Amino acid sequence: MNKINEMKAAVLNSFLDKEKYQDSATYAARLIANERQENMHDQLKYELQSCQSFTFAVAFVTEGALLDLKVWLQDLAHQGIQGRILTSTYQNFNHPKVFTELAKLPNVEVRIYQPPKQGGFHAKGYLFDHGDYQVAMIGSSNLTERA
Repeated sequence: MNKINEMKAAVLNSFLDKEKYQDSATYAARLIANERQENMHDQLKYELQSCQSFTFAVAFVTEGALLDLKVWLQDLAHQGIQGRILTSTYQNFNHPKVFTELAKLPNVEVRIYQPPKQGGFHAKGYLFDHGDYQVAMIGSSNLTERA
């Protein structure tokens, strides 16, 4: 099987028939359920340590999550690695201090979406560019201590 077909098969079928596609584990989709041995905190840190750029789209960012994130992103700034974070004022959850602290990061473009009164913004997506491949994580984890 060529690489393209191997990737397609692994991504499309890895949750359905894991044993059949275990040889393609590099490309397989995974569920990160925030268990002790595998959680979003550790996965975000791992991806940030090896990426060439990143983009986050998250509705919520808490002050607690910002503590670790700022350290990681400042390390990336020293390496010249740039990123983007799109967050929001949705449900007035984010504290203004979070926006202020994010804006201080020299290597991060921060955008704040203000949804209309009848709308919302509840995105949770992370994209890491590693040069010759990308890693995308989508799901239910905002940038909070528990998520």
